[in-house]
Amino acid sequence: MLKLLRLLQSEPIDGIRNLHPAYSSLMIKFHPLKLDHDELQSKLIPYLGRLDREPLPEPREVEIPVCYGGEFGPDLNDVAKMHGTTAAQVIELHSSPIYVVYFLGFAPGFAYLEGLPEALASARLETPRAKVPRAAWESAGIRPACIHSQRRADGD
Repeated sequence: MLKLLRLLQSEPIDGIRNLHPAYSSLMIKFHPLKLDHDELQSKLIPYLGRLDREPLPEPREVEIPVCYGGEFGPDLNDVAKMHGTTAAQVIELHSSPIYVVYFLGFAPGFAYLEGLPEALASARLETPRAKVPRAAWESAGIRPACIHSQRRADGD
């Protein structure tokens, strides 16, 4: 999916309006008056044939500072208790991996991440929070882990 995305970004097809990457798919929005489905499909076939030869882009590492506990992490002690560990061990586990941003979605800048240690996989809250602050880290299960880019209600 990343290879196809990069190819279409570097060699655009006239009539494609937008590309929306996800974990394992790429949604392609196109202008129906410039291109129909069959035309788009036939134009994509040569791109698909080149994927084996296309290198993946070099990843870019971004360090994101994280505050734990108190107003910045009201669930820290609950997560530690849920997993039979200490808050310090949760922080160590959470901050040790390098996370991969698979895509931005749901809301502008809402980053879906991969890499949360299985030992921190946690159930969703029984009652979602009415407000989740901007820059808050969220996890439910092992995937997705995500970073909220703006303050919002958390009804997922």
